[in-house]
Amino acid sequence: METLKDKEATAYHEAGHVMAFILSGIRFREVTIKPKKGSYSGAVKYKTHIRHELANIDFLYPGFFYKWFRWDIILVAGSMAEAIYGNSDFESGGHPDIVLLFRTFSNLSKDMGKKYLDFLIAYTNEALINNWTKIEAIAKALLEKETLCYDDVTNIVYK
Repeated sequence: METLKDKEATAYHEAGHVMAFILSGIRFREVTIKPKKGSYSGAVKYKTHIRHELANIDFLYPGFFYKWFRWDIILVAGSMAEAIYGNSDFESGGHPDIVLLFRTFSNLSKDMGKKYLDFLIAYTNEALINNWTKIEAIAKALLEKETLCYDDVTNIVYK
């Protein structure tokens, strides 16, 4: 049976994702932490983005950071926000978001993959820390209402 702490962790996880959406300039439809089959499972609904596996050559593409990096920030932000909140160990990497992230750059050389991941984690961590009060406000609103639309979240972030 899920506890209040589980619900809070889910709220912070999803709040991290939506804060990354906002910071990346990508619109989403809604975020929810409504329970499914007795456990808390959050989701951010957005227009589907096609992912591909990165190769070393992708870093030479001028639009790389705009096109790919911001999606990886969104992927990692949920687990990082949950870890900052204190309910999980980000390094464990078992969350489906993290598994998808690792698949994205599995074709990179080991050195390039490590550099990319280190930079991604540092960049995302700084973005979350700098916006932590907004993430807390989004999480609290999710705990109260369970579902927020894009406008609800932007009203929280920009008030």
